[in-house]
Amino acid sequence: MSDPKPRLEVIYDGECPFCASYVEYCRLKEAFPGVVLTNAREIPDRIKAFRADGMDIDEGMIVIYGDALYHGDKAMGLLSRITRSEAFLQGILRFLFRRPALSAPVYAILRTGRNLTLALLGRKKIGGAGTPGEQ
Repeated sequence: MSDPKPRLEVIYDGECPFCASYVEYCRLKEAFPGVVLTNAREIPDRIKAFRADGMDIDEGMIVIYGDALYHGDKAMGLLSRITRSEAFLQGILRFLFRRPALSAPVYAILRTGRNLTLALLGRKKIGGAGTPGEQ
């Protein structure tokens, strides 16, 4: 018998402590045992293709759910809806990311925090996922 849940893949920056913690925090493997968690730094060709389609991994994580692609605040909104952690923080995130008027500005703040953290840790953005300086 096949699993009724759609395919789920989360593509995120594995070197970002916030991104990695969020993916772990969502407890995706409990809700979706077949989930694929992909470190964007390990798939440069796919990242280039996503960028060509207008999805910059440095601007937000990418989620593939079934046949649909979600990026940035929409990806985080989807994850907050399909996971059912009863943790307080997850409740706040679910509240924020279910409201388009809030999700984009909140995600922009989170992205800025990620970028500052990467800089403080001496880690580079993923960039063009090709040769240095390639965009």
